[in-house]
Amino acid sequence: MDTPSSVNIALLAGEIMLSNGAETYRVEDTARRILTALGQENAQAYVTATGVFVSAGTEPPVTGIKRVKTRSYHMEKIARVNDLSRGLSEGRIKFADAEAELIRIQNLPPYPAILRIVCSGVSCFCFCYMFGGLWRDCVCALICGMLVYFALNMLSGKGVSAFLSNIICGALISILTLTLLNLGLGVNMDKIIIGAIMPLVPGIAMTNAMRDILEGDFVSGGSRTIEALVTAAAIATGVGVILGGWLQTYGRFIL
Repeated sequence: MDTPSSVNIALLAGEIMLSNGAETYRVEDTARRILTALGQENAQAYVTATGVFVSAGTEPPVTGIKRVKTRSYHMEKIARVNDLSRGLSEGRIKFADAEAELIRIQNLPPYPAILRIVCSGVSCFCFCYMFGGLWRDCVCALICGMLVYFALNMLSGKGVSAFLSNIICGALISILTLTLLNLGLGVNMDKIIIGAIMPLVPGIAMTNAMRDILEGDFVSGGSRTIEALVTAAAIATGVGVILGGWLQTYGRFIL
C-alpha cells in the first residue's frame, strides 16, 4: 500500500482511539504497528491529548496530522481498533479492508441513552451503599444519578462545555439531595452526594494520566492530570455553591 494511504489509515485509527479514551502511549503503539504492518519504513507516531501526528517513508517522509477536539469514552471502539492492528500484523485482515473496517468502527452507535441513564443510577446506588449509606440514601442516590446523567446528556447535546456541564451537574446533585432530604426520603446527605457524583468523577482521565506518566509521556500525562483536576474542581464548585448558599439562607440543611 502506498505511503499516503497508510498514513491516513494510521491517523484514522489513532483518532478513533484517542477520541474514545485511550492512553496516548497505546495510540502511538497502535499507529506504529499499523504502519509497520502496511510495509512502511521509518514509521513514527507522536500523540498528545489533543492530536495525532504520524510519519512514514524516507524520500521524502509523508506526515499527517489529526486534531482531536472532543473526547468521550467508548471502550469497545478502542478494543476493536486494537484487534484490527493485531489482525493486520498477523495477516488475518487484508490491507484493502482496513480503512473500511476503521470507518465502520468509527460509526458504531453509542449505547442507548436510557441504558446509560439506568446504569448511572445503579452505579450511584451501589457506591452510596459501599460508602455506608442506608437503603433510603441509596435510593436517593439512584434518583439523583439518573436525573443528573440525563441532564449531562442534554447539556452535551446543546454543545455546553464540559467544565460548565460539570458545575451545573454538581449543583443539580446538591439541589436534588436537599430536596429529597426535606421530603423525608433520605437520611445522610453526605452519603447521597458522594454516591451521586461518582459517574462525574474523572476516574478514567486520572488513570490514563498516571499510565502515560509511567510510560514516560510526561506532556500528555501532565495535561490529562490537569484536565482531571479541573473537572474535579468544577464538580466541587457546583456542589459547594448550592450547599453554601442553602446554609447561608436557612441556617441548616433540613427545614
